[in-house]
Amino acid sequence: MPPYDFYKIVVLEKTWYALVASKFLPLEEGEFLWYIGIWLMLLTCSGLSRTDFWLTEMFDEQSNACPYNFNAYMSKRQFNAIKPVSYASQIKLCLSITAAFGDQMIEA
Repeated sequence: MPPYDFYKIVVLEKTWYALVASKFLPLEEGEFLWYIGIWLMLLTCSGLSRTDFWLTEMFDEQSNACPYNFNAYMSKRQFNAIKPVSYASQIKLCLSITAAFGDQMIEA
């Protein structure tokens, strides 16, 4: 796992600026960790659509087969607002990540 400073300075900050530029609410540190956790949970479940995880109906094996409800952690709108950056931005991000990680390793 990369150092915490790297996560906070590079990854969280770039995501925060992308959301603000898209006129969404800025992302807090805890919300970003929820976002990663929700993605990990989505990846472990098969046979359900992404919208099933934000249904407000109670769990029922016949009508609502998804036993999870992510509304308590993050709204679907906020979850969908967090998007990967464009390809050109990814190259710049990769360069900044490499530089930040190298600086972190030199200090250690």
